[in-house]
Amino acid sequence: MSDEEPVGAVPVGEPVPVLVWWLTFVFAVVGVAAVFWAIPHEEDDLRARSEQAIDAAGFTSVEVEFAGRDASLSGSVETRDGVAAVERVVAGLEGVRAVDAMDVAVAAEAGGSDG
Repeated sequence: MSDEEPVGAVPVGEPVPVLVWWLTFVFAVVGVAAVFWAIPHEEDDLRARSEQAIDAAGFTSVEVEFAGRDASLSGSVETRDGVAAVERVVAGLEGVRAVDAMDVAVAAEAGGSDG
């Protein structure tokens, strides 16, 4: 048997080269920074695309906000079916995970009844 070690092997107990530690550190920092940069930009993109789709569908009195990929709708529509329709419009967009339309009022019901 030969007492020679394979070329490029780091003997057990030897410290890992400093360059490896720096490369690992830089990779981790860049990865974390990319995540923190991407989240707000994704929300802005989803909001803009949702607003376009809502306007194109004729729901001009509905606003949308995003928390991550989850949409919250507010405003008013003419009928109960309109609530479901605007919810479907936003839910159908790529990247939207969930839609909450609990704050969308039906205009006919918002005025109340005088009995």
